[in-house]
Amino acid sequence: MDISSTAARSYHESLTEGQSDIGEILMKMIGDLEKLSYRESFHGPFSAANAAVRLITERMESLSEDGL
Repeated sequence: MDISSTAARSYHESLTEGQSDIGEILMKMIGDLEKLSYRESFHGPFSAANAAVRLITERMESLSEDGL
């Protein structure tokens, strides 16, 4: 399992659970990403942070385009 799919799964789970607080979403994502081994993540925490930021940015852009 790679960082992007783990972050995406975590983010999706947060949304389907009705979580809207970005801080709580990020904390869950961090917890899920910490479960990956260094070998699986390759770049470690830096890659995990980049994946999380990218997903959040994409979601914010999507909401902006939808007028929310």
